[in-house]
Amino acid sequence: MLCHVMLCHLFVTLYCYIYCRAKNEDCHLIKSRPCHDFVYRNCFTGCELVDWLIQNGEVSDRSQGVLLGRDLLDQAIIKHGKNV
Repeated sequence: MLCHVMLCHLFVTLYCYIYCRAKNEDCHLIKSRPCHDFVYRNCFTGCELVDWLIQNGEVSDRSQGVLLGRDLLDQAIIKHGKNV
């Protein structure tokens, strides 16, 4: 059980690190986006996230980027725009 908790903590720490890098770098990944009559603030598209992950060496291909994005959603580090 302790090993599982430590592993979960390691993944959450890694995911938070990636998210913080994306948010704090001057990469223009996270920004406000208008959609119809609403503006989503501090957001990005899944495609943009995967591109950024590849460009920054966090993953080696798109399939790994999609899996990492899903993990970020599952760990509630990021949220889908419709759930905000």
